[in-house]
Amino acid sequence: MGCLRILTIPIGVVLGYFVSALIVLIGLTITLVSQGPTFCYEGATWTASEKFCYISLGVGLLAALVGGFVATRIGGRGALVFLVIAMTSLGSATALGLFRAPDAERFKDRPAVRPDDFDWTKAAVWSETPPWCEWANLGVGVVGAVIGGSFALGRRGKKD
Repeated sequence: MGCLRILTIPIGVVLGYFVSALIVLIGLTITLVSQGPTFCYEGATWTASEKFCYISLGVGLLAALVGGFVATRIGGRGALVFLVIAMTSLGSATALGLFRAPDAERFKDRPAVRPDDFDWTKAAVWSETPPWCEWANLGVGVVGAVIGGSFALGRRGKKD
């Protein structure tokens, strides 16, 4: 059983992260489609609005709570620690722009003024998020995962 136990940590991390990402994807897609571009963007720009950023913080918190809970239920405290490390590393790299293509490449086909009717899949590449929103989402994600993991530990007792 010891050999199988060690597999629960990486499985917990992967599933916790996957569940978090899925909730964010679904939640923000629903927001984009239901609220429209005037809610999600600042004026006719490609910059996410403050209201949209606050919604993304709420969705991110829910996603992190669930992801932390899932990771911890599957892999215990070890999975939670590795999930938080992964979220911190990947979130920091994203906020620093390390996963983005250079702006000249990303925005080469983007209209200067955002039209009211556009392809949402292209908008995901063309949109810009204010730095405060990216860093706040990172913080909310890490704290939410820890809280979700503590709920999982509290419900089933201590598991290392």
